[in-house]
Amino acid sequence: MKNALTTLILFCLATSIFAQSEIAINQWKSYLPYKNVRQIEETQDRILFATEWAILSYHKADGSFDFLSKVDGLSDIGISEIAYDHVNEQLVIAYTNSNMDFVQGNEVINKSDIRDNTTIAGDRSINDIHITESNKMFLSTSFGILEQDLQTLEFGQTIFTDAIVNQISSGLGFLYAATEDGLYSVRTDLGINIADFGSWELLGPEVNMPQVYPSEHVAVLENKVFTVVDDTLKMAIIGESFEMVELVPDGFVPRFIRASGGLLALGVYDEQYTSQVLFFNVDGTKLEGPSGCSNLVTDAYISSTGRIWFGDEWNNIRFADSFEGTCSTKKINSPTTHELSEITIKGDDVFVASGGVSDNYQAMASRNGFYQLSDNEWKIFNQNSFPSAGLEDFVNAYRILPHPQRNVVYVASYWGGLIRLDLDTEEFTFSTQTNSALQGRNGTSSTTFVGGLVFDRDNNLWVSNYEAPEPLVVFLDGNDSSISFPVVSSNKLVQITMDQSGYIWAVVDGNPGGVLVYDPGSKPEDPSDDRDLFINLGVPVNTIEVDRSGDVWVGTTEGPYVFECGGSAVEGNCEGTQRKVLQDSIAAFLLQTENIRTIETDGANRKWFGTKNGIFVQSPDGEDQIMVLNESNSPLFDNQVIDLTFNGKSGEMFIGTNKGIQSVRTETTSGIATHSGNVVAFPNPVRPDYSGPIAIKGLANDAEVKITDIAGKLVYETTALGGQAIWNGRDYNGRKAESGVYLVFSSSTENFDNPDSYVTKILFMN
Repeated sequence: MKNALTTLILFCLATSIFAQSEIAINQWKSYLPYKNVRQIEETQDRILFATEWAILSYHKADGSFDFLSKVDGLSDIGISEIAYDHVNEQLVIAYTNSNMDFVQGNEVINKSDIRDNTTIAGDRSINDIHITESNKMFLSTSFGILEQDLQTLEFGQTIFTDAIVNQISSGLGFLYAATEDGLYSVRTDLGINIADFGSWELLGPEVNMPQVYPSEHVAVLENKVFTVVDDTLKMAIIGESFEMVELVPDGFVPRFIRASGGLLALGVYDEQYTSQVLFFNVDGTKLEGPSGCSNLVTDAYISSTGRIWFGDEWNNIRFADSFEGTCSTKKINSPTTHELSEITIKGDDVFVASGGVSDNYQAMASRNGFYQLSDNEWKIFNQNSFPSAGLEDFVNAYRILPHPQRNVVYVASYWGGLIRLDLDTEEFTFSTQTNSALQGRNGTSSTTFVGGLVFDRDNNLWVSNYEAPEPLVVFLDGNDSSISFPVVSSNKLVQITMDQSGYIWAVVDGNPGGVLVYDPGSKPEDPSDDRDLFINLGVPVNTIEVDRSGDVWVGTTEGPYVFECGGSAVEGNCEGTQRKVLQDSIAAFLLQTENIRTIETDGANRKWFGTKNGIFVQSPDGEDQIMVLNESNSPLFDNQVIDLTFNGKSGEMFIGTNKGIQSVRTETTSGIATHSGNVVAFPNPVRPDYSGPIAIKGLANDAEVKITDIAGKLVYETTALGGQAIWNGRDYNGRKAESGVYLVFSSSTENFDNPDSYVTKILFMN
């Protein structure tokens, strides 16, 4: 049987697992959590696991995993249900917004009819997908039941029920619907018009069911139908009376029932976040299943090989090879959660703080900790992965910052102070109000809120201590001392950064909103020459970014402001301005209607503005729009962007959204004053079937680049975007370059006393 997912998932394997930074220009990559499995399906050679954000595919042959998400071709994110159609060899995916995908080989067919149907009022959520043996699919929704042909993908009958339909099952000529008003059935082999819900029979006292009851689950196994009533599993020979099988354990309520492998699985859970899976034969006899395989189980499936798979909310995938076997775990290489507050990069390593702070700076008691991505492996740092490290009270990992020179990372908690982690020894050092200059909130609280971190030129760590009496603290590099400083204007300091003059800029929370500029003077340990200035912008401020030119960009709820003051920032005459742009030929302030949540500068000094409506990329001065990225026109997971961080070495822009982390490789890299000595072009050679951009990287900053043929005839010229130039492989007349060797001449005049140049070659094979 042809594998319906081979091509697409092999593509996904090439782009989403290997080569942490080796993705093509303008290509996207996902960094999603794959540990929280919602549903399990099986193909001939794979086990498919649906997480909230993507599909995880397990190869039965070699035990490897592939990932499939929006950046790999799916049309959406936020998966609610999946089902595998063995007849047509396609994976059916339903999303939380009622959008649907059908994955057929290397093609994804999107069907958005339900999502886009405005004639159906109210909730249109898809609660369940049921595939019958007659090449039809029935969707359980909040307004009724939808029939769909699995060959043509055309919708058939719509059965309006006036009740929420939770699940559908079928067998031996019957169709069953579990609804909020009870369990209904209808014969499908007698020519009955099933579109008329009046022809469906509510199963009540005549078949040993209650007069009034809700039904959330139904499953058919061989000639028996199973349902749950009042926390009791009941079964009946199809078309006959029901009998009680076994009570759900005291204190537990059903979460799912599912037939697979000739058995019925009943998943139950309680209020203490524990769960069990009970297994039954077709005659209702209970079997003792493998122990230890469920923490907060979401699904259980018996595969064709007899292996029992468990989906669980509490990380990783669990399985047992038999009912007598022991539970094993498949560790998934991914972050723990989609939640985050900050992404930072040092070298090739990516660091993520998982968050725990609301938009109005309220603590949220998150215990997810922080993560490091190194050599394509995620390492998780929290109380579960390091139980003896004393991380029990370290909640709300809000900011994260690696040391510029040492293999050390600092993590700010918006509750429990500051952590210093030695990545070599994995030793944690805690700084709070009890052992450092950090102070409690308002001077009395036992909690220590840290809102921002930045290193100065001497590698001293500056910390904003939110709502502390002295809200600015410096930890001197190379010793254990820390010093706090009072700030006259406000103690509600959050994110902080440092400009090219050595001044600290801080976001000031509150009304009025604004920024604080702080001059630490000649020595951080001597406060006598320190100065600070509060600049009232009159609107709430979210973020601050210093660009390559030294200008300070401030993101507010009403667009960005830019400060071009240089060393005069604390003189009292530094005023932020809003860029004037043309919108539909009308003068307006840049992005004035947008809530700017984060700002990042790429290698060409272009500004990336993350908002609640996607990403706006502007020219270095902000006046010209380069592109807009949102959910509808790009693989962006979510329009609500939390953080943007640029990897100047690879050219990747890391994007943190409300639905997880992803990246896109830009046309830029970070350049330096002179060529790197390792100028390379890629792809090289350029093969006949390649038509994408050709990148020349390792260049001096904003270098002038000329490309000639071997005879010296000029073919193309451009200016590097930071440290990288882009050529489309065509000459000035738009003709594709012919086979042969082309010379790339690059020169920089940034240092006029010592002009810098470089020559490399590109081979075209047509």
